[in-house]
Amino acid sequence: MQQLTKRHLYAGVAELLIFHPVDTVAKRLMSNKAKVSVSTLNGIIFRDYATVSVGRKFLSLFPGLGYAAGYKVTQRIYKFGGQPWFNDIISRNYKDHFTSVFGERNGKMMMQACAGRYVVLLPLDALKIKRQVNPEAFRGRGVLRIFLEEGNTLYRGWGWTMARNAPGSFALFGGSALTKEYVLGVSDYSRATWTQNFIASVAGAVASIAVAAPLDVVKTRIQNANFEQKVPGWMVVKDLVRNEGPMAFFKGLTPKILVVGPKLVFSYTLAQSLIPFFGKYSRVVRLLILLDMAIDGLIILDASGRPVIQSGYTSFPPAYPLLLIDTLNNELSKASRTDSVDPVIYVPPGIGDFSGGSACCHVEMGELRLIASVSGDADPLIAFAFLQAFSEILHDYFGTVSTATLKDNFDVVYQLLEETLDSSGYPLTTSPNALRDIVLPPSLLSKLLASLPAPASSGPNRPGASSASNAPSGAFASPIPWRKLGVRHNHNEILFDVAEQLRAIVGRNGTTLTSNVYGKIEANAKLTGMPDLLLSFSNPNVLTECAFHPCVRQVLQRWMREKTLSFVPPDGKFVLMEYQYALPHAALAGNVPVPLALKPNITVGEFGGNFTVTFSSKTNKIMENVRIELYLGESATGAQCTISSAGSGVGSVGGIEGSWTFEPQKQVCIFLCHDWGAMLILNVKLLRWEIPNMHSSGSWVLRGSWTSKAKIPRPAHAFQIHFEVPSYSFSSLKVDQVRLSGETYKIYKGVRAVSSGSIEWRW
Repeated sequence: MQQLTKRHLYAGVAELLIFHPVDTVAKRLMSNKAKVSVSTLNGIIFRDYATVSVGRKFLSLFPGLGYAAGYKVTQRIYKFGGQPWFNDIISRNYKDHFTSVFGERNGKMMMQACAGRYVVLLPLDALKIKRQVNPEAFRGRGVLRIFLEEGNTLYRGWGWTMARNAPGSFALFGGSALTKEYVLGVSDYSRATWTQNFIASVAGAVASIAVAAPLDVVKTRIQNANFEQKVPGWMVVKDLVRNEGPMAFFKGLTPKILVVGPKLVFSYTLAQSLIPFFGKYSRVVRLLILLDMAIDGLIILDASGRPVIQSGYTSFPPAYPLLLIDTLNNELSKASRTDSVDPVIYVPPGIGDFSGGSACCHVEMGELRLIASVSGDADPLIAFAFLQAFSEILHDYFGTVSTATLKDNFDVVYQLLEETLDSSGYPLTTSPNALRDIVLPPSLLSKLLASLPAPASSGPNRPGASSASNAPSGAFASPIPWRKLGVRHNHNEILFDVAEQLRAIVGRNGTTLTSNVYGKIEANAKLTGMPDLLLSFSNPNVLTECAFHPCVRQVLQRWMREKTLSFVPPDGKFVLMEYQYALPHAALAGNVPVPLALKPNITVGEFGGNFTVTFSSKTNKIMENVRIELYLGESATGAQCTISSAGSGVGSVGGIEGSWTFEPQKQVCIFLCHDWGAMLILNVKLLRWEIPNMHSSGSWVLRGSWTSKAKIPRPAHAFQIHFEVPSYSFSSLKVDQVRLSGETYKIYKGVRAVSSGSIEWRW
């Protein structure tokens, strides 16, 4: 700590020794009212020391050094400690006065201004300038005597001081942006290199100092006058223009750039370089913030809304979980569709000593529904992140998750809950590889061993000892939480799935309103030992907004500079990274082409309507599992459809080639077709058209009508289209190579691409 303090002290001393003489030169040039030439420059800068040696000339440039040091020290102390204290004093003692004079909102602003750093620091700046330019104004008086005798005169020029900063800041940002855009040709500022940021910062700093220079000259001349002289700013401006000309406003510009420029360039370059980093990895920062927030508990409901498994709500009344379940079930019962229920439901207070409301966060997982509630200031996003992680753990342990699966493995599920969520509601271990060392996955052998009676002898090597009893002994033995020790595979391979999804909204005239591609790279690693991999792509520049698995290290060095990934993979399946596809052409940014076309013609009449929907492909790839859905409204009672291709009839729904079923218990009426299908699910009133395979030249037409018990039906004004395109990616992202270090074997690399789409097409 002492060494750190010494370093800061030495750095401050070095800054004053280097920049204070240049600052003195700038202030003397600004204060000079005569014409400046090469012959007069020596006398203007060094004054009485113009004829002495070089060493004495240099020492003459240090007047006011004590005030400069006091200004710097006070500036830092006041910035971090004094300003809140002064603001608290003003607010406590003079708040009513400020409110009565300026009003509540303006009064608060004025109190903040009075506590600002200019109120405390401006007198020291004025004394420094007087000592540098007009030392006769002190008349032998000390600092305390000057403060007592002069008082408010030390604040002269405060308006010009504050006004100087506004155009300077504008020129700093504007000059930097203009340099990037028109000189360096950088259209996406977040992708500017460090060198480009440095060049733009130099231009912005010079522009900032040059724009603020006229106001700085006026402010300096006001502050260097004698204490008894009150010089208004407009008078200084008039004398400057009349006696010295417009160029006098830029006196001392060169030394001013030498003083302020390097610090401004360094800080602004650093800021511009860090902004993209915090933008790209703000999710990590957000996660660190969320770590201080707890989840109330977890509940798993079956298809009928009854609880199957529940974690302990130790800090809440016993009726609190029942309130969450009832609130969610009530919302589900009132909704016409289960997917129309908000994912976050407010639960009002009023149970026992639980006085604050909470948020009920829920997700659907097959026939089950997972609930995680948060209360207080906790962010619901952490609840959804935990629900997603826990559902992935359940799938990793059991494969298909159902009510029967959970009931057959109550012990395993509760052990997983204990390890993933502590009693205070904070998430713990959520890595499947680490959990498998603690909680044994269910197997036939473990169930048989658990059913055997325990023998009389005890010890770790006794006959018939269950492996479950010894499992936790190796828990957390690996230094890497996502990969356990001693992994062995007969065939060493790693498989990558590049999965991308197009999300788009198309207007009624066929114009794409918005379209984005979101992707992720899923990996399945079956590698022996502790492999260290280096992954590179053929065209990584198309990726933006990237998020990585915790196993990816050296993000700044590897990814941001070289576009490579260095990681030790988990054993098994995991998501290596997620990203958003950025089109290489700026004109097409945010407008990924939609690979299909839909031409709906819908007529709504009394008690029903008619429709003709033409669907065609605009890509040379085969689209699979195409699903086109239209919500017909709650009053829909039935539909009749026919499907044709190239003008020929192919099948009908509700006719000879279709099948009709009706189940009164579920009140679901379904239309089915063997090859191509259109079906109406009455409980959600949804017309669904399914096409298993759509070739590049394919074009299909769905014609039909629907009936409604309402005189004026209200169908949705948008189709929902879903499709898949195998062996294709919108971004054309390709894995170039995978290098292995740390192990001696060779690995097999496999890459597969699959794309899907979810489009809202309005009519």
